[in-house]
Amino acid sequence: MPYVEYLRVLDTQRETIEALTDVYTGRVLTASDLREFEGNRQAGDAGSKPADGVRRNPITGIDEGREFPKSHGCDQSAVDYGGVLTMRSGTGAFYDPVLETGTVNVSGMRAGCRNSIVPGDGVLSVPSWTGNCTCNYPVSTSLALVHMPEEYEQWAAWGGVAVEAPVRRVGINFGAPGDRVTRDGTLWLDWPSVGGPSPAIPVRTDPENPECFYRHALRMEGGQGWPWVTASGIVGVRSLVIEPVARRSEPLGRSFSVRWTGFVEAPASEDFSFFARTDHGVRLWVDGQLVIDNTKNILSGRQEEEIVGVAALEAGRKYPIRLEYYQSVQRPSEHARVQLAWSAPGTPKEPVPASRLFDGAGRPGGLTGAYYGRPQLTGPAVLHADAPIDFAWNGELPAPLRQAASPVALSQRPFTVRLYFTEPEEILPGERVFGVAIQGREAVRELDIVREAKGAHRGVVLEEKGVPVNDALRIEFTARTQRPPLVCGIELIAEQQETR
Repeated sequence: MPYVEYLRVLDTQRETIEALTDVYTGRVLTASDLREFEGNRQAGDAGSKPADGVRRNPITGIDEGREFPKSHGCDQSAVDYGGVLTMRSGTGAFYDPVLETGTVNVSGMRAGCRNSIVPGDGVLSVPSWTGNCTCNYPVSTSLALVHMPEEYEQWAAWGGVAVEAPVRRVGINFGAPGDRVTRDGTLWLDWPSVGGPSPAIPVRTDPENPECFYRHALRMEGGQGWPWVTASGIVGVRSLVIEPVARRSEPLGRSFSVRWTGFVEAPASEDFSFFARTDHGVRLWVDGQLVIDNTKNILSGRQEEEIVGVAALEAGRKYPIRLEYYQSVQRPSEHARVQLAWSAPGTPKEPVPASRLFDGAGRPGGLTGAYYGRPQLTGPAVLHADAPIDFAWNGELPAPLRQAASPVALSQRPFTVRLYFTEPEEILPGERVFGVAIQGREAVRELDIVREAKGAHRGVVLEEKGVPVNDALRIEFTARTQRPPLVCGIELIAEQQETR
């Protein structure tokens, strides 16, 4: 079997069984133990976070399909270990779904061709798994996981936004090497963007390309604010303009893909035939089993309008269901269509009705559709409840994608604005002094960072509440000495939260 085909089989046709063991005794938990564990877990998770695969964008407050910015590596998706997802993204990498950290790379470590990063009870096991690959990448070792306080550096690539919307909360981290989410809910974005894909918050500076500086956060010697924010910045800035809107990091094209997830409930205990009608790629899983897959036909150029698969269903039981539709790059088409129908001896052939479909949270009325602006089911996804699954887009993008990229209307809102500073050079008090004005109002006439922080490499935070912002936040810096003004970061927090 060719290696590429082997990977496809692993990703689409493998059967998995959840098994839990006691890490101290090695005892495999019984079925009743698993049911008790699952019940306790669901009770603890109820209402505490969005459904699996969904993240709440900290900038806009809008739920969207989770994105994994990921570079090369044969594994095509992350492995979910509950509190952490691991993957190979060039080097080893992980994603914390509790904080929604984005993809964090573990530098200097390469996992196997397939994902071989296995965390468990404080130990990170990285066994060698080359998968017959010729790359010199195998690593055979075990590492101890050590908690790193939030003051230490840990950069990520967070990805883009799915829905363009007004900003609720965001931080701009000038000169930083990546993005970073804090436990208080602020997503700090590197500017200029160098650490990977990020949400696009329009920022303009005068001069257009100010000088950046960066010192490792361990060189900071205290003061106010996060040390990894104040460890970098821009020098010589005269003014800043920030638009309080989150935009997609890349424009929508003509291709797209959709993944529908949720549950299906049969009206009777019978063998149901599922019919997927499409002119592109389609895969259907029912209760974890792949029952429809026309991948080979799409790759060979064959056009198959309707594909059939069979699943045995019991009445009154909700089965997990996942339907994926993607457009073939090898065989582009001006049309785009997908329909999911079923039939059984006691059920006539018809599109699966909304009354028999439930979203990812178990609510009746339809499946949760995750709409991607790419044909590969990757990137941030717009969420939309759909039922029945019967669409003919006829050369247009689906309405959820078009609406997510429509112009954002901004209204005046009060913001809390925090400005972060540090002095990166060994200078004396009085050598760098400048004034700061926010929205044309003087916030401080003479800011002497060294005097205020009691030394260099120490943070200073200036906070202004109730700052009125409509289409833009404008900040001006006026030099009082020969050394030019500088700024490390700006945090915006809307005091009247709203979403589009």
